[in-house]
Amino acid sequence: MIDDFLKAFCSLAPHAFEACVPPPSIFTWITSDGGQLFVSTLLGAVVGASVAGVIQFLISRAEFRRNMRQSAAERRRVRRLEVADQRRKNKTIALHIGVKAMALTNQMYSLMGLIISAVDDANAAGVTEGAIAVKMVSMSGISRDPLEFTTEELAFLFWSNESDLANKLLLLNEKISSLTDAVHTYSDRRMAFPEVAATGAEALTKIREKELCDLADGICQGLHEDFIFMLEIMEELPTAFDRTFSESAFFNAEIPEAGKTRLATFTEILKAHDIEILS
Repeated sequence: MIDDFLKAFCSLAPHAFEACVPPPSIFTWITSDGGQLFVSTLLGAVVGASVAGVIQFLISRAEFRRNMRQSAAERRRVRRLEVADQRRKNKTIALHIGVKAMALTNQMYSLMGLIISAVDDANAAGVTEGAIAVKMVSMSGISRDPLEFTTEELAFLFWSNESDLANKLLLLNEKISSLTDAVHTYSDRRMAFPEVAATGAEALTKIREKELCDLADGICQGLHEDFIFMLEIMEELPTAFDRTFSESAFFNAEIPEAGKTRLATFTEILKAHDIEILS
């Protein structure tokens, strides 16, 4: 009866008399409905977080791999574009070299034509003897700024492992510059010679005549040598470009038969005027 009274009293004031009721064990609490609900909720949260973490990891890894593939693909695409762009630039440079070589060949061809015409006119007028300077007139219409191959063009040939050809073009630059200077010096002094002769100064006149003869002989000699050198370069260019670009017939530059014929005629003129042929 006393036990029943104490239980009833403790149930009325549980907070004041907690020690009245023996505390429940953890095992008892876990096996209760509330404990099982709590444990299942906690396990669900832990498992859910773990699964979510694994899923997030897999998604992140897949995204990382996708980004890496896209990045690698983009790099390859950019690289292909860069290679294609550089190839176009190299081809443009090669064409510039070829066009300049053709222009220089035509200029030399025209200069030989001027000298041949002057000699023919002099022979037709009865002036068949004497130095070639007597027959050569001043040559106008020739630029004082000769064409030359740029450092970029020469660097391209070195980059293409065509160093021999690059060195030849370097030498050709010097040859063309020297020939152009000689032509303009001759033309200027040839035009000024009548004034010198009009002074009546015999000694000065002989000096100027000797200068004109030396200049004319040097021009003819140099032009003959340079034209042959130019023809050799024109023969090498197509093969060099084909090697560089792994293509066939990238640049075709055939010297017409008229060029060889004019060279032969010019050679005979030099021999007729006792001008040494260097090539």
